[in-house]
Amino acid sequence: MSVEGREELVGRARRALGEAVKKAPDFDPRRTAAQPFLHSLAAALIDGGNRTTHFTFSGRLYRLLI
Repeated sequence: MSVEGREELVGRARRALGEAVKKAPDFDPRRTAAQPFLHSLAAALIDGGNRTTHFTFSGRLYRLLI
Protein backbone atom coordinates (compact mmCIF):
# COMPACT_ATOMS: atom_id res chain seq x y z
CA MET A 1 0.00 0.00 0.00
CA SER A 2 1.33 3.40 -0.89
CA VAL A 3 1.59 6.32 1.52
CA GLU A 4 -1.18 8.14 -0.34
CA GLY A 5 -3.43 5.09 -0.10
CA ARG A 6 -2.72 4.76 3.59
CA GLU A 7 -3.53 8.41 4.26
CA GLU A 8 -6.79 8.07 2.33
CA LEU A 9 -7.70 4.94 4.31
CA VAL A 10 -6.96 6.64 7.62
CA GLY A 11 -9.00 9.68 6.52
CA ARG A 12 -11.98 7.50 5.58
CA ALA A 13 -11.78 5.67 8.91
CA ARG A 14 -11.71 8.96 10.84
CA ARG A 15 -14.71 10.30 8.92
CA ALA A 16 -16.66 7.08 9.50
CA LEU A 17 -15.89 7.13 13.22
CA GLY A 18 -16.79 10.81 13.42
CA GLU A 19 -20.18 10.16 11.81
CA ALA A 20 -21.02 7.22 14.05
CA VAL A 21 -24.01 7.69 16.34
CA LYS A 22 -22.90 8.31 19.90
CA LYS A 23 -24.35 5.73 22.25
CA ALA A 24 -24.56 6.00 26.00
CA PRO A 25 -22.85 3.12 27.83
CA ASP A 26 -25.07 0.37 29.22
CA PHE A 27 -23.70 0.92 32.71
CA ASP A 28 -21.39 3.06 34.78
CA PRO A 29 -18.30 0.96 35.54
CA ARG A 30 -17.58 3.09 38.60
CA ARG A 31 -20.87 2.00 40.18
CA THR A 32 -21.06 -1.57 38.95
CA ALA A 33 -19.17 -4.42 40.56
CA ALA A 34 -19.74 -6.73 37.57
CA GLN A 35 -16.87 -8.94 36.50
CA PRO A 36 -16.08 -10.73 33.24
CA PHE A 37 -18.27 -13.74 32.42
CA LEU A 38 -15.93 -16.50 33.60
CA HIS A 39 -15.27 -14.76 36.91
CA SER A 40 -18.99 -14.29 37.53
CA LEU A 41 -19.73 -17.89 36.55
CA ALA A 42 -16.99 -19.27 38.81
CA ALA A 43 -18.16 -17.18 41.76
CA ALA A 44 -21.76 -18.28 41.26
CA LEU A 45 -20.80 -21.95 41.05
CA ILE A 46 -18.55 -21.73 44.11
CA ASP A 47 -21.44 -20.17 46.04
CA GLY A 48 -23.55 -23.21 45.20
CA GLY A 49 -25.34 -21.83 42.16
CA ASN A 50 -29.05 -20.95 42.22
CA ARG A 51 -28.41 -17.23 42.15
CA THR A 52 -28.41 -14.20 39.89
CA THR A 53 -25.29 -12.19 39.15
CA HIS A 54 -24.09 -9.77 36.52
CA PHE A 55 -21.16 -9.81 34.13
CA THR A 56 -19.67 -7.58 31.51
CA PHE A 57 -18.86 -8.50 27.94
CA SER A 58 -17.69 -6.16 25.22
CA GLY A 59 -18.65 -3.10 27.25
CA ARG A 60 -22.19 -4.28 27.94
CA LEU A 61 -23.77 -5.43 31.16
CA TYR A 62 -25.56 -8.82 31.23
CA ARG A 63 -27.43 -10.78 33.89
CA LEU A 64 -26.53 -14.40 34.62
CA LEU A 65 -29.09 -16.66 36.30
CA ILE A 66 -27.93 -20.02 37.60
